[in-house]
Amino acid sequence: DLRESDWVEQQGYCVTTLVRTLLDLANSRQMSDELLEQAVQEGRRRGMLTRQHINNLPENEAGRLLRKFYDKI
Repeated sequence: DLRESDWVEQQGYCVTTLVRTLLDLANSRQMSDELLEQAVQEGRRRGMLTRQHINNLPENEAGRLLRKFYDKI
């Protein structure tokens, strides 16, 4: 189930936000940590993933993993 804040409309399609997508990938563990870290760093570099997004992540394993990757420089 998606909350309204978990998706956006782009070019007539509804897609999940970057944060929601990264959380889903971190929860499913179907992507290597290396690729997930790359995605987090690229989102940060492009300004699509901000400190506010990171601060609002849930306090679970997926949230901690994404925080770790975000803070890694």
